[in-house]
Amino acid sequence: MAKESTTVQCYPSDEKINKKIKEYESFGWEVTESQRVEERTGTYYSTTYHLLTFTREKNNTWYKEVTELEKQYHEKLEKRSAEYETSPDYPKFSTLEKVLFYLSIFTLAAIVIPFVVMICCEVLKYYWIFILIPFILIASIIGIIHKHRIKKYNAELDEWHALHDQKLEAMQKEADKIAEKASEIVNA
Repeated sequence: MAKESTTVQCYPSDEKINKKIKEYESFGWEVTESQRVEERTGTYYSTTYHLLTFTREKNNTWYKEVTELEKQYHEKLEKRSAEYETSPDYPKFSTLEKVLFYLSIFTLAAIVIPFVVMICCEVLKYYWIFILIPFILIASIIGIIHKHRIKKYNAELDEWHALHDQKLEAMQKEADKIAEKASEIVNA
Protein backbone atom coordinates (compact mmCIF):
# COMPACT_ATOMS: atom_id res chain seq x y z
CA MET A 1 0.00 0.00 0.00
CA ALA A 2 1.68 3.15 -1.21
CA LYS A 3 0.52 6.30 0.52
CA GLU A 4 1.40 9.92 0.06
CA SER A 5 0.93 12.68 2.58
CA THR A 6 0.95 16.43 2.64
CA THR A 7 0.74 19.09 5.33
CA VAL A 8 -1.18 22.30 4.84
CA GLN A 9 -1.09 25.45 6.93
CA CYS A 10 -4.26 27.51 7.24
CA TYR A 11 -5.82 30.28 9.29
CA PRO A 12 -7.19 28.98 12.62
CA SER A 13 -10.90 29.57 12.12
CA ASP A 14 -13.33 26.66 12.03
CA GLU A 15 -14.86 27.90 8.79
CA LYS A 16 -11.52 28.09 6.98
CA ILE A 17 -10.31 24.78 8.41
CA ASN A 18 -13.50 23.00 7.34
CA LYS A 19 -13.29 24.58 3.89
CA LYS A 20 -9.67 23.42 3.50
CA ILE A 21 -10.56 19.89 4.64
CA LYS A 22 -13.48 19.74 2.18
CA GLU A 23 -11.19 21.00 -0.60
CA TYR A 24 -8.60 18.28 0.03
CA GLU A 25 -11.21 15.55 0.53
CA SER A 26 -12.48 16.37 -2.97
CA PHE A 27 -9.16 15.05 -4.28
CA GLY A 28 -9.16 11.86 -2.21
CA TRP A 29 -7.15 13.13 0.77
CA GLU A 30 -8.05 12.10 4.32
CA VAL A 31 -7.21 14.14 7.40
CA THR A 32 -4.78 12.23 9.61
CA GLU A 33 -3.74 15.02 11.94
CA SER A 34 -5.04 18.44 12.91
CA GLN A 35 -2.89 20.67 15.08
CA ARG A 36 -3.12 24.27 16.25
CA VAL A 37 0.30 25.94 16.35
CA GLU A 38 1.31 29.14 18.09
CA GLU A 39 4.77 30.49 17.37
CA ARG A 40 6.23 33.23 19.52
CA THR A 41 8.39 35.64 17.56
CA GLY A 42 9.24 37.79 20.53
CA THR A 43 7.91 38.81 23.89
CA TYR A 44 4.69 40.33 22.62
CA TYR A 45 4.21 38.86 19.16
CA SER A 46 2.92 35.45 18.22
CA THR A 47 1.57 33.80 15.11
CA THR A 48 -1.23 31.28 15.32
CA TYR A 49 -2.12 28.90 12.52
CA HIS A 50 -3.50 25.42 12.01
CA LEU A 51 -1.58 22.50 10.49
CA LEU A 52 -3.60 19.85 8.70
CA THR A 53 -1.91 16.63 7.62
CA PHE A 54 -3.57 14.63 4.85
CA THR A 55 -2.83 11.20 3.35
CA ARG A 56 -4.20 9.27 0.38
CA GLU A 57 -3.64 5.93 -1.29
CA LYS A 58 -1.62 5.96 -4.49
CA ASN A 59 -3.03 2.57 -5.53
CA ASN A 60 -6.61 3.80 -6.03
CA THR A 61 -8.01 3.39 -9.54
CA TRP A 62 -8.82 7.08 -9.73
CA TYR A 63 -5.44 8.31 -8.45
CA LYS A 64 -3.90 9.39 -11.77
CA GLU A 65 -7.04 11.16 -13.00
CA VAL A 66 -7.67 12.92 -9.69
CA THR A 67 -4.05 14.10 -9.32
CA GLU A 68 -4.28 15.61 -12.80
CA LEU A 69 -7.50 17.41 -11.82
CA GLU A 70 -5.84 18.55 -8.58
CA LYS A 71 -2.97 20.01 -10.57
CA GLN A 72 -5.44 21.90 -12.81
CA TYR A 73 -7.30 23.10 -9.72
CA HIS A 74 -4.19 24.57 -8.12
CA GLU A 75 -3.13 26.18 -11.43
CA LYS A 76 -6.53 27.92 -11.61
CA LEU A 77 -6.16 29.18 -8.06
CA GLU A 78 -2.63 30.44 -8.78
CA LYS A 79 -3.88 32.31 -11.86
CA ARG A 80 -6.64 33.80 -9.72
CA SER A 81 -4.10 34.94 -7.09
CA ALA A 82 -1.87 36.40 -9.80
CA GLU A 83 -4.87 38.34 -11.12
CA TYR A 84 -5.31 40.00 -7.72
CA GLU A 85 -1.73 41.25 -7.90
CA THR A 86 -2.64 43.40 -10.92
CA SER A 87 -4.78 45.70 -8.76
CA PRO A 88 -3.57 49.31 -8.47
CA ASP A 89 -1.14 50.19 -5.69
CA TYR A 90 -2.13 52.51 -2.88
CA PRO A 91 -0.66 55.99 -3.49
CA LYS A 92 2.34 57.01 -1.43
CA PHE A 93 4.04 60.33 -0.82
CA SER A 94 6.84 61.02 -3.28
CA THR A 95 10.34 61.66 -1.98
CA LEU A 96 10.05 65.35 -2.87
CA GLU A 97 6.80 65.65 -0.94
CA LYS A 98 8.34 63.96 2.09
CA VAL A 99 11.39 66.26 1.94
CA LEU A 100 9.22 69.37 1.61
CA PHE A 101 6.94 68.27 4.40
CA TYR A 102 9.72 67.50 6.89
CA LEU A 103 11.71 70.55 5.82
CA SER A 104 8.70 72.76 6.42
CA ILE A 105 8.08 71.17 9.83
CA PHE A 106 11.73 71.56 10.97
CA THR A 107 12.04 75.07 9.54
CA LEU A 108 8.75 76.02 11.11
CA ALA A 109 9.95 74.77 14.47
CA ALA A 110 13.30 76.58 14.08
CA ILE A 111 11.59 79.87 13.23
CA VAL A 112 8.49 79.71 15.42
CA ILE A 113 10.20 78.86 18.70
CA PRO A 114 12.36 82.04 18.74
CA PHE A 115 9.38 84.14 17.64
CA VAL A 116 7.21 82.69 20.36
CA VAL A 117 9.87 83.82 22.83
CA MET A 118 9.88 87.29 21.22
CA ILE A 119 6.09 87.45 21.26
CA CYS A 120 6.15 86.70 24.93
CA CYS A 121 8.46 89.69 25.24
CA GLU A 122 6.02 91.70 23.05
CA VAL A 123 8.58 92.19 20.30
CA LEU A 124 7.26 91.75 16.73
CA LYS A 125 3.74 91.13 17.97
CA TYR A 126 2.04 89.94 14.74
CA TYR A 127 4.98 89.43 12.39
CA TRP A 128 5.18 85.69 13.15
CA ILE A 129 1.84 85.10 11.35
CA PHE A 130 3.46 86.01 8.01
CA ILE A 131 6.18 83.45 8.65
CA LEU A 132 3.63 80.70 9.37
CA ILE A 133 1.62 81.25 6.18
CA PRO A 134 4.12 79.65 3.69
CA PHE A 135 4.47 76.55 5.86
CA ILE A 136 0.74 76.19 6.26
CA LEU A 137 0.38 76.57 2.48
CA ILE A 138 3.03 73.90 1.77
CA ALA A 139 1.41 71.43 4.17
CA SER A 140 -2.05 72.20 2.71
CA ILE A 141 -0.87 71.76 -0.89
CA ILE A 142 0.77 68.42 -0.05
CA GLY A 143 -2.45 67.31 1.69
CA ILE A 144 -4.59 68.36 -1.28
CA ILE A 145 -2.29 66.57 -3.74
CA HIS A 146 -2.39 63.38 -1.66
CA LYS A 147 -6.17 63.60 -1.27
CA HIS A 148 -6.45 63.90 -5.07
CA ARG A 149 -4.19 60.83 -5.47
CA ILE A 150 -6.36 58.82 -3.10
CA LYS A 151 -9.49 59.86 -5.00
CA LYS A 152 -7.81 58.81 -8.27
CA TYR A 153 -6.69 55.52 -6.66
CA ASN A 154 -10.25 54.78 -5.49
CA ALA A 155 -11.57 55.44 -9.00
CA GLU A 156 -8.89 53.15 -10.50
CA LEU A 157 -9.66 50.49 -7.91
CA ASP A 158 -13.40 50.65 -8.66
CA GLU A 159 -12.64 50.36 -12.37
CA TRP A 160 -10.30 47.44 -11.69
CA HIS A 161 -12.99 45.67 -9.65
CA ALA A 162 -15.58 46.27 -12.37
CA LEU A 163 -13.27 44.61 -14.92
CA HIS A 164 -11.82 41.85 -12.77
CA ASP A 165 -14.46 40.74 -10.27
CA GLN A 166 -16.38 38.77 -12.90
CA LYS A 167 -13.15 37.28 -14.19
CA LEU A 168 -12.04 36.29 -10.67
CA GLU A 169 -15.45 34.82 -9.92
CA ALA A 170 -15.35 32.84 -13.17
CA MET A 171 -11.87 31.52 -12.29
CA GLN A 172 -13.13 30.42 -8.87
CA LYS A 173 -16.14 28.70 -10.44
CA GLU A 174 -13.86 26.84 -12.86
CA ALA A 175 -11.70 25.70 -9.95
CA ASP A 176 -14.81 24.64 -8.00
CA LYS A 177 -16.06 22.62 -10.99
CA ILE A 178 -12.72 20.82 -11.16
CA ALA A 179 -12.97 20.02 -7.42
CA GLU A 180 -16.55 18.76 -7.85
CA LYS A 181 -15.51 16.55 -10.76
CA ALA A 182 -12.65 15.11 -8.70
CA SER A 183 -15.00 14.55 -5.76
CA GLU A 184 -17.42 12.65 -8.01
CA ILE A 185 -14.60 10.45 -9.27
CA VAL A 186 -13.31 9.77 -5.75
CA ASN A 187 -16.76 9.05 -4.30
CA ALA A 188 -18.00 6.96 -7.26
